[in-house]
Amino acid sequence: MADLISGHIPMLVRGINAQAIELHRTGKVRILAVTGATRPAGVPDIPAVAEAGLPDMVSFVFTGLFAPKGTPKAIVDEIAEATRKVMADRELQRMFTNSGTEPDLDASPQKAQRLLEDEIARWTPVIHAIGLKLD
Repeated sequence: MADLISGHIPMLVRGINAQAIELHRTGKVRILAVTGATRPAGVPDIPAVAEAGLPDMVSFVFTGLFAPKGTPKAIVDEIAEATRKVMADRELQRMFTNSGTEPDLDASPQKAQRLLEDEIARWTPVIHAIGLKLD
């Protein structure tokens, strides 16, 4: 980000966060688009790439809570319920939104599982096509 602001590089691709949003708002950088499917609620003046005709470029950061395989369903459900209660706090939602994060207020372990399965199916061909391997 420092190299972008100082003019050492002409463009940067990175995750959106509170710092980037503040730099955008003050005019120190210009965020051209986000790779989410829609404009971020906290900064609706920033378009989504889909609006520019690039619907397949949608990519996002997923943050979730994970437990070891075999964790009892009752424990998973308890964590999910506690998470829903915390996420119901309007001030917390505002903090997330203002930092460029779109909280999913309808989250559930099942919904997260489907999202991960969909993303694995979406990115596996790309990983194979470019020969990406873990070291």
